[in-house]
Amino acid sequence: MRRSGGSNPLQLIAVVAAAAHFALIGLCLAGYFRIKPRGSWEPVKFLAGGFIAVGYFAGIIIVFGPQYIPLLGRVFGIL
Repeated sequence: MRRSGGSNPLQLIAVVAAAAHFALIGLCLAGYFRIKPRGSWEPVKFLAGGFIAVGYFAGIIIVFGPQYIPLLGRVFGIL
């Protein structure tokens, strides 16, 4: 049942969560570029960490939210 005159509060939470994620990504990049003695493997480790985080997120959705698997597939262009 929808409330009249207002929006869904879950949409507000989603917007705040998305903004927080973008801020976190930006701050991770800023921290990465502050590393001065950067070795040749640092970019690989940075990207690997990003892929691991996305894989972990996908795993959580697959295990605990199977109803969202089609949405996950559309986001990543798999389904």
